[in-house]
Amino acid sequence: MGIGGGGVNAVNRMIEQGLKGVEFIAINTDAQALLMSDADVKLDVGRDSTRGLGAGADPEVGRKAAEDAKDEIEELLRGADMVFVTAGEGGGTGTGGAPVVASIARKLGALTVGVVTRPFSFEGKRRSNQAENGISALRESCDTLIVIPNDRLLQMGDAAVSLMDAFRSADEVLLNGVQGITDLITTPGLINVDFADVKGIMSGAGTALMGIGSARGEGRSLKAAEIAINSPLLEASMEGAQGVLMSIAGGSDLGLFEINEAASLVQDAAHPDANIIFGTVIDDSLGDEVRVTVIAAGFEAGGAGRKPPGWPRRAARTASSRHGPASSPPRCSSRSTPSACHCTPTARPSASAAMTTTSMCRPSCAAEDLDLLASARRTGCGATLVRPGGQRVSDTGKVSVRIRRVITTRAGGVSQPPFDTFNLGDHVGDDPAAVAANRARLAAAIRLPAERVVWMNQVHSDRITVVEAPQRVAVGGEVGTDGLVTGTRGLALAVLTADCVPVLLADARTGVIGAVHAGRVGAQHGVVARAVEAMLDLGARAGDISALLGPAASGRNYEVPAAMADEVEAALPGSRTTTSAGTPALDLRAGIACQLRGFGITSIDVDPGARLRTRRCSAIDAARPPGGWRLWCGWNDRDGGGSFGAGRPSIGIDARVGRGAVAARGRGRGGRS
Repeated sequence: MGIGGGGVNAVNRMIEQGLKGVEFIAINTDAQALLMSDADVKLDVGRDSTRGLGAGADPEVGRKAAEDAKDEIEELLRGADMVFVTAGEGGGTGTGGAPVVASIARKLGALTVGVVTRPFSFEGKRRSNQAENGISALRESCDTLIVIPNDRLLQMGDAAVSLMDAFRSADEVLLNGVQGITDLITTPGLINVDFADVKGIMSGAGTALMGIGSARGEGRSLKAAEIAINSPLLEASMEGAQGVLMSIAGGSDLGLFEINEAASLVQDAAHPDANIIFGTVIDDSLGDEVRVTVIAAGFEAGGAGRKPPGWPRRAARTASSRHGPASSPPRCSSRSTPSACHCTPTARPSASAAMTTTSMCRPSCAAEDLDLLASARRTGCGATLVRPGGQRVSDTGKVSVRIRRVITTRAGGVSQPPFDTFNLGDHVGDDPAAVAANRARLAAAIRLPAERVVWMNQVHSDRITVVEAPQRVAVGGEVGTDGLVTGTRGLALAVLTADCVPVLLADARTGVIGAVHAGRVGAQHGVVARAVEAMLDLGARAGDISALLGPAASGRNYEVPAAMADEVEAALPGSRTTTSAGTPALDLRAGIACQLRGFGITSIDVDPGARLRTRRCSAIDAARPPGGWRLWCGWNDRDGGGSFGAGRPSIGIDARVGRGAVAARGRGRGGRS
């Protein structure tokens, strides 16, 4: 519903651009201007008081005209699920009439969103004062109010912009705001959003901020998201927003990695506990362009704060002093504790292959998810499960480097039976050409040169190698190594696993990362501890390191002789457990978590989708399925949120999410998938 001259012009612009899924209503006191509207329904209000000549820039005349037509307006709005009230603030009809219309819509039960413009400074102080009063009145009548400051549009154009183009730009911004929301509800996409999701964010949210960004070419989604959250249209930062609605529009080649990167960047800009709802819109008419629209709402009393000096924030890289482990890391006690599993709430939505879009804390963990928690709590080491999305960094700390993680499946490559198609191991008898082709596909998918993916010759040792540059051959040579550490930007450290534990370590403050192959022998002999020590030597701090423990044989299925269980428990406390049948077993992830806690590392994530339970894994049974090896890799980006690896979600197959896709798991303020 467009009210007044500015609102009706905005509606005309939306109709001209083919906005779908909404009905258009134009309301004005200026009968002649109303005749020029293309809206489905036109309502001439204030006929008796204004004789169709307009409100004369008097908001009181506009308010009375709308109130006199209250019954007609109510009839037009009856049955609407969502009503957008758009107007140009500062004049008469829109400024005075918009709060009346919004109040009617809200009383009818419609989700009511005001989208209005604040006048240009050159339009005069009187108009500016009237606009502020009108905005205040409209805020009380709407669920959510988005205000577009026209003055900031000048920052988005050139000095030669004409007056007509300036006002047209304001109309386009109103269009983009409405379209960004309605497309999420009405247009099918890779990730769809229900009206209930939108209502949950915007109902009673009060003041909202809107940012719009678009970009083309490499890193387009990330660039568009950066433009959106740093948009001149944002008069304040998003930092206090409790609810964020995000729309990503692009062609059918829009990739999962792209979506994840853009969404993660927006997550970082919002409140730590924000409920973030986002969806995608597939529009092939956009070509190579990606558009990101962000609506941030739900600010605490006082509304959104003004942008602090220097916004947008870009944390500078800081030098970190070494904080090593205690001289004698605490051992896990054997006292009994309740085995009930309670998830730590994650403020961020996780982004998996299915791209969950709601922020939530599950009431309980799946049993397989945490053998680790149950074992750790039984032994009293205090390990905490933080689902992907929960990297913790101290409130006073700054994150300067983006840490990214990828996991592959065994599908989507070129290997032949008996190997699954996407085998990445070159030491299991597969055709070397096939393995090389699969590794090339991986590098292409994460947008890194092949030599920047660093592989190692894994031999179940406790050796760690620090790498400083790209490698063309596997690190370790004939002797082998089972851990890589680097502080060099843009290197991906790769870990191959079948049922051993892949451990990814990262200090997002300094950019020091590590990747460890932790099998029973290596974990027992301290390979993870040595990787942490190597990271500390490069300037990482234990309190800033986050750990991700990947898919591995679960304790319920990793049966071992009792003597072996005792031996590993002695070296890696917290590892001993029992199978589902009650026989001795090992949960290496639980033991590693205890060990990491001993170093002072508290941010320990366990991939919740990694549950190896399709066959019983027994150390007594030496047989291993010949399906091949899958990969975990982690790497650090350039300072301040670079775009390494922004690419399609699949490994050399199609772009559909699912079989053969990279499962991207979102991180918290410290990183990206």
